[in-house]
Amino acid sequence: MLGYLDQEELTAASFQDGYFKTGDLARLKPDGFVELVGRSKDLISRGGNKISPLEIDRLFASHPDVAAALCTGMPDPLLGERIHLLIVLAPAPPLMSGRC
Repeated sequence: MLGYLDQEELTAASFQDGYFKTGDLARLKPDGFVELVGRSKDLISRGGNKISPLEIDRLFASHPDVAAALCTGMPDPLLGERIHLLIVLAPAPPLMSGRC
């Protein structure tokens, strides 16, 4: 992500040392992969409502076509935070080969 369109202050507040701050906690594994291990906060505050990102993660991850889901709150000038959802699709089943 390069930043928020026409919102330089929000872009500057969302980055630290050149990296986008999602609020997720991660660790670098010896094999070079990054593993998400938690969140720095457990609630998203949207328009005065407190929303559990873990509930949203679990709901979307329960879909058979989804391998993983991650929800996070992003600053929103009107509502406090808006919900962003990242989804990794499950691999498609292999096509059957052969003759009919």
